[in-house]
Amino acid sequence: MSQETQVLSALKSLQNAVQSLQKNDNILQKNFASMQESIVFMQKNMVTKDYLDHRLENFATKQDLEAMNSNLITHIDGFVGMHKGLDLELVSLRSKYQRLESHVNQLAKHTSLTLE
Repeated sequence: MSQETQVLSALKSLQNAVQSLQKNDNILQKNFASMQESIVFMQKNMVTKDYLDHRLENFATKQDLEAMNSNLITHIDGFVGMHKGLDLELVSLRSKYQRLESHVNQLAKHTSLTLE
């Protein structure tokens, strides 16, 4: 091979390498543009840690919910106990009312009074 042929071969090889680099550069630029779009989308649509921490400050913790549940059960138990007590009181008042009505009827019968 002559020197001229070697130079032409080297130039051809160098030209192929440049074309390959240009193709790779185009691919990298497209990938970079796509990544930039993704970053802009994330900046617009995703929350930051500070924002999330601020929002989570107002949420109840597991311990808060357990304490609230315990308080609620205590209040419900108290309400049920009060309801049972009122039921017993109602039964005793009905019995007392029936007894008094029976006594009034006996007195009316004994005194010959007509009750309306």
